[in-house]
Amino acid sequence: MVKYSQAVFILARQYRVPAKVIQQMVTDQTVGLDKLANGSQEPDGLITIREAAERYQLNPRRIHGWIDQGKITPAEGRRPGIGRGGEVLLIPEQEVALLAANPPKPTGRPPKIHA
Repeated sequence: MVKYSQAVFILARQYRVPAKVIQQMVTDQTVGLDKLANGSQEPDGLITIREAAERYQLNPRRIHGWIDQGKITPAEGRRPGIGRGGEVLLIPEQEVALLAANPPKPTGRPPKIHA
């Protein structure tokens, strides 16, 4: 049986992922041990798409669109988790906050109006 620290369990519960995912992030140095030792709840300001949608009252599809457009840069790769497809994507909360406060103007052709 693998033994995890209390901080790993707190982060795992917050991000709704297994503790082994957070432990792997520590091993890969995506999250510094000092962050966990200080009791930080957010590894380097990263949050899940679900959390971002809830905090900023956004549709998760809009956040995915911003990621696809390159307006949000996700953390290095996807992490195994319990989401659809078995992966959880962590994104910087600062970028989401900026885009939520100042959403980009839609691009492309406006819809046709029939009179």
